[in-house]
Amino acid sequence: MFCRDKKSSRKKERGVTLLVTVVSMIPLLGMAALAIDIVTLYTASGEAQKAADAGALAGAKAFVTSGFTSGQLGDPSSGGNQTFVCNGSTGFSDLQAQAAAQQNLIAGAPPTTITTSCNFTSPEDPSISVTVTKSGLPTFFARIWGRGASTANATGTAEAYNPSGSTTVPIQLQSVKPWLIPNCDPSVAPTPSGCTPYFFISSSNHSLPNPLPGPYIGTFHTFRQPNPNNTPVVGDYYALDLSQSTLSCPSTLATPAGSCSNVNLDAYQENIGCANTATLSCGDTVTVDPNTGKVAMKNETTQGIQCLIHTASTNHGNPKWLCTTDADPDCFVGGPPALVTINGGASNPNPAMRVANISRSDSVVTVPVFDFLSGADNPCPSAGSCGTATVIGFLQLGIQSVSLPPSPNGAIGAVILNASGCDPASASSGNPAVSGDGASPVPVRLIQ
Repeated sequence: MFCRDKKSSRKKERGVTLLVTVVSMIPLLGMAALAIDIVTLYTASGEAQKAADAGALAGAKAFVTSGFTSGQLGDPSSGGNQTFVCNGSTGFSDLQAQAAAQQNLIAGAPPTTITTSCNFTSPEDPSISVTVTKSGLPTFFARIWGRGASTANATGTAEAYNPSGSTTVPIQLQSVKPWLIPNCDPSVAPTPSGCTPYFFISSSNHSLPNPLPGPYIGTFHTFRQPNPNNTPVVGDYYALDLSQSTLSCPSTLATPAGSCSNVNLDAYQENIGCANTATLSCGDTVTVDPNTGKVAMKNETTQGIQCLIHTASTNHGNPKWLCTTDADPDCFVGGPPALVTINGGASNPNPAMRVANISRSDSVVTVPVFDFLSGADNPCPSAGSCGTATVIGFLQLGIQSVSLPPSPNGAIGAVILNASGCDPASASSGNPAVSGDGASPVPVRLIQ
């Protein structure tokens, strides 16, 4: 019988394992390289989408901050006004979108190109699309086929919707300030029996004034609590008992010193100086504080606003458009026919925003509006006797000052930035409430 030499056989097989390992490493390394390429491109694609979405939201927000959706520029259906706010290159929304997208890095570098375009098919619901592209992305495995770099691109679209005049689109907001403003001309004192609708046309589902622009967007007014006997005054407002959810409050040691020392006195002051996640919706019933008009309530208003706008000055801000009286709070400049812009104050919590023409401010707030059509709508018919009211719209205010002489304590000097009517019928439409970013009366949201 023939016997095989086992030692000889094993000797011939030496090194086979190494050879198999080496051969196997080639596809394994290829797969690893391919995985790196895929992850690199996937990550870059996600970063591109983030940049596009950020740009779209900034561009849509510019529809609001410019007053376009509230008619400050005039009729939103006008081609000239639309071109001013968005023309695909140098419009107000275009520039804001481009700047926001440029700040978002893709693979460690800014986008290669950013393009914008707007849709004004429904002027009350303008949208902006932002496309970002990043070319020259490094690859590894793709080099085998002669491709050394790849491209990532993404598009984001966002809208700014003003529901004024609609009975089917309710809106819902957070951090609404506890001041109820009548739907009256703030430069004229209403009578106890009511006033002519001013901010919103009550007989037309609380639409904006027609024709636009309305007489008030971008203008400065002083809002005051009624007299102690609760008789209406010029530009009055009523203190509200609003519900609270999660609060985000500044420290009592916030700068400037003393500005927030009393912010936690009670729920009313907290709702002024803090961000409140509780929501207020179109058609909601709100309760007026029976202490409205009393000295203590006016003092609490002043103290809460001092914290809100970051000032401890005895002047508590700046009258009208002046930015020299108190350097601490942000200041609103411009007004019709020019756009309102915001100059950051010396006590803005973000040091980077202590410059001219900033994009946001703690001094920008939203307040509810109610109809004061007759004496039956008077929320405080007599001293110490206050009832309820129904929310029919919201105003966005830029608070410039509080209680400047000769105004009585608790007087709020503010620029009206935006207005959004919301007919109470929309609350029962069965449609979901539009909230956008949560605090703007003109919601802004992505519509991917």
